[in-house]
Amino acid sequence: MPPRFVVLGWTRGLRSSRRVLGRYKGVWELRDVFGVSRLSKAARGLLVFEVVDRVDSGTWFLVSFDFKGVKATREYSEIKESMFWSLCGRLDNSTYICPYDASDIPLAYTPYVEVLPVKPYNERARIATAIAVKRALEWVVTETLKAGAKLRGRGVRRARRISSMLDGLLGAQWIQKVEKLIGGALQELSNAKSKLEEELQNSSLRAQNALIMAIAQPPKH
Repeated sequence: MPPRFVVLGWTRGLRSSRRVLGRYKGVWELRDVFGVSRLSKAARGLLVFEVVDRVDSGTWFLVSFDFKGVKATREYSEIKESMFWSLCGRLDNSTYICPYDASDIPLAYTPYVEVLPVKPYNERARIATAIAVKRALEWVVTETLKAGAKLRGRGVRRARRISSMLDGLLGAQWIQKVEKLIGGALQELSNAKSKLEEELQNSSLRAQNALIMAIAQPPKH
């Protein structure tokens, strides 16, 4: 049976999981996520998400994972990048808040993954969700603009791949949920996509013109 609430945040000052859970965590449980049926005083001061039974337009997905003692610096970095491209906000190194169930991303690296449908329960959680998702979106915008400035060789293939990914993002059913959360910031993504496509078109025209000029050149004797 899933917990009624999920609690996470800066817990170092609490000394142990007992302050939040009323018991110590077992070795099989994810380190940074606390599932509880009641909110203790210590828990109320952290980020609190309510676990929901029905998924609707206001439901988010809390995706958390662990590597259980294995050093996985590269894996954390790759997961973060994939999560950001999905507009999942990072709440900590191993926990993301996503507009859809993106648990398949960390599952490609570790079996220790948990996903729960949630809604922010307190103001701390609402603010943290908005900030985290906006930072992910800003990262996507930056990467999109950088791709448009590097249209040589493999850079062209990467730019086309990003343009295709953005088509999927902006056309997703859940994108309205993101727009409602962070408002007009989504327009920045649309503008970056338009600029990238313009740069790709200009790059293609330059390549065509260069080919025409090469063909038109008289042969050297």
